[in-house]
Amino acid sequence: MRPSLTYVGTLDDVVERFPWQFDADINYFNQLLVRKAILGEKILINDGYLLNNSAARQAILNPSCSPLTSLIEQGFVRILSRNADLVSLPEKMADQGVASFNVLKNSAEWPSMKRELRKWQPLLEETDNFIPWPEKHISHGFDQMIMRLAERTPEDLTIGSVSHDQWRRVFDLYEQSNRYDKEATRTRWESAVTECLADNHQGRLAMMHLACEAYHYNFGVCLGSQTSLSKQQILVETRFSSAFADLSKVDQELQMQHVSIPGLRVPQNISMNSGPKWAELVSPFSDVGKQLRAYRQAQDDYFSGQGTEECLTAEALAYSKQLSSLFGEKQSESAVARVAIGVGFFAAGLMAAGPEVAAVLWLTENYLYPTITRKFKLRDREFFSKNTPLSTRTVSSALSSVVLDPVQIKELASTIPDFK
Repeated sequence: MRPSLTYVGTLDDVVERFPWQFDADINYFNQLLVRKAILGEKILINDGYLLNNSAARQAILNPSCSPLTSLIEQGFVRILSRNADLVSLPEKMADQGVASFNVLKNSAEWPSMKRELRKWQPLLEETDNFIPWPEKHISHGFDQMIMRLAERTPEDLTIGSVSHDQWRRVFDLYEQSNRYDKEATRTRWESAVTECLADNHQGRLAMMHLACEAYHYNFGVCLGSQTSLSKQQILVETRFSSAFADLSKVDQELQMQHVSIPGLRVPQNISMNSGPKWAELVSPFSDVGKQLRAYRQAQDDYFSGQGTEECLTAEALAYSKQLSSLFGEKQSESAVARVAIGVGFFAAGLMAAGPEVAAVLWLTENYLYPTITRKFKLRDREFFSKNTPLSTRTVSSALSSVVLDPVQIKELASTIPDFK
């Protein structure tokens, strides 16, 4: 059972400026934290996202509305940091001309946030919570990621709001701006998009959505190349994109065969303001933490053909009962055994995309990586027609934690210069 680390791209400030078709509010953020804590998948948040994202700031300023602070204090949520100093970061980045940090530094919220961060800083250092910024040239990597699409077409990527001519002009102008260096490449892409699609709002949104996906996938590649993270399975929480499906091996017609997956019964009203309970949930030494590992191992065994459905069912039931007991919800054994994780549990973006998409992306996140070859049921409903292929175009644009292929990571990272 390989440990995992999820880079949270959905907190990106550019995503806030060019929003996807879901509300990345505190409810979405908490749902992400709950989902990851229950699945035992540790989280990595960019220091800039942590300070600039409105939902993350709300969670810091009002700890009772989110489990974020408890999960950070337990080391379950770790911080990807440029200088391992959250207190001084806004001033330093504002001095370098980064507009979002200048806005933060001059906001009414900053004095209160600064006080909270000063309390955290010694503990974050003491517990080695900070993970160093990737040693790769991020802007150069973004350029390579977005230029992989230069010979594709808008139709190929289901971007109906952009014409062939507009698509070509954006890439040409973007390439010209990078003629002498590869600095601030996503900003240069945004400039090219703004100039070429000035009268096409939907087209600008689509092209910037593509840029955000490229940026997040690129970050996952750069993280996966770090020696200190070599034992981690790298996931990226972003919008799944058919443009980059090959990076997660979801780049083919998905032939399904039937298999029933025993699910979890997750308590419906989990308290966000319960530090000790969140600490117990993510502790590997607690009873619930030990049961989580047993459940995940049973899933690994089941999908690899080494375990039985009966064993997985038993472990799912035992873990469901532990979760119910921890969060104070009592259920009969039959109710616990009967109710699987609902599609809505996978986050708003997945639910909006439909149950078939949610099912496929759940499989990419959990245990059927690198290829999808099975079909399954959730809540006793069969979501796939027998022997019907599911195109990756159907999956495109849903929100998910996408598992990156370690072979692809290594190959792509080798072409990105080290940052000096």
